[in-house]
Amino acid sequence: MRFVDLPLSSPAKIRDLTFEEWGRGRVVSLDLAEARILRNHKDALRCDAVGPDRYRIGPVPGFVGSIRLSARTTLVVTPRLPIDSFAALLSLAYDEMPIPTRSDKASVSQGDLSSWCISQIVAEAQRLCRHHLRPDYVEVEDRRTSPRGKLIFDGLSPDYRGGIRCKTDDFTYDTELNRFIKAGLLQVSKCSVAAPWRPAISRLLADLNSITAVLPTTFSPRRLSSALFARYRPLATLINLALMNQGSEFDTGALDVSAFFFRLHELFERAVCNAFRRVTAASLAISQPQDRTTATLVRGSPHLGITFKPDVAIKQPTVGIKSSKGAWLLVVDAKYRDPIAAGRFRASFRNDNIYQIMAYCRVFNAPGLLLYPRVDQDVDISYKIGDTRFSIRTIDLQCNNLAEEFERRAREALSECRS
Repeated sequence: MRFVDLPLSSPAKIRDLTFEEWGRGRVVSLDLAEARILRNHKDALRCDAVGPDRYRIGPVPGFVGSIRLSARTTLVVTPRLPIDSFAALLSLAYDEMPIPTRSDKASVSQGDLSSWCISQIVAEAQRLCRHHLRPDYVEVEDRRTSPRGKLIFDGLSPDYRGGIRCKTDDFTYDTELNRFIKAGLLQVSKCSVAAPWRPAISRLLADLNSITAVLPTTFSPRRLSSALFARYRPLATLINLALMNQGSEFDTGALDVSAFFFRLHELFERAVCNAFRRVTAASLAISQPQDRTTATLVRGSPHLGITFKPDVAIKQPTVGIKSSKGAWLLVVDAKYRDPIAAGRFRASFRNDNIYQIMAYCRVFNAPGLLLYPRVDQDVDISYKIGDTRFSIRTIDLQCNNLAEEFERRAREALSECRS
């Protein structure tokens, strides 16, 4: 991770609202503009009015990040995961090589994922532009007075005075991948959270001046499977993460407000799916298979159908099964939350998750597995209700080797089903 010194501000003028992931909400004073901004991000934050200018706010499970509410107020939801564990989870979710961490000056706090992501993007882009930016052959079509390559005729008489349309392959840095990198840097630089890194990003964009500017879109890291482009994969993954998780950027008049939230539940689900694909044949681990054939209409209308879609389903290794239908070995649902809910009189497992996995077990006619991150204690237990069997397990996301931990849990679940 490359750390950058952040500008210091007077403690009397800045109000930091810090919440821990899965933490409780609290009542704070907000003006109407700040409350409106929070309500625009109700997927990531709760905001309920409890009185004049008083609101109970708190994080939504699965979301961490930061949002700037005003010139004096910044709200941060810090993850329980340390930065290196988050980087490992990110690598597992995108099935990537581990994203390297760098350190120069410890100015980015451990819980500020927004600053960490941007500092990583800048560090990776600097390394790439300095040593590993690659040209490639790109198809170019233009008019040439000296014909070259493939000549293009449109059915009309050619106008030789303006040259002939030719299509050639040029070896250039102006490739689709480099355009994606430039577009990602431009988009990140607009985020107010990135203010301390803007001079470094401006220098990077100057180095990429010869590359065409395009609109920012996500890029599939699997298209970088070639060893020639392996150096691009950490930066492409980080830019994808920034583009997908940047909540909003809008001008409220006096302040450029930005929200930058990470959907950790999505990363957790993808990491679980990839773990099962590594320990079994990749074709047998199906991500989010849909089943709409189990529910049979008896009477009434409208007949809209019912869809059952677990996070992962493992097929039986039967030679005759070539599609997602057939005999299933295991259904898995990953939940990025505390598996134990604190009740009024006693703690209990989350009933809504248990109802969901039992429905999947009945529909797919297979045992089920609920996977959670470890929060306060380890959980490893199995139940049988009627003919339905399911297990509840946790994964320690702060262990030394996260990939081995995910694969160990996947092997245990498959071994239990086969036995």
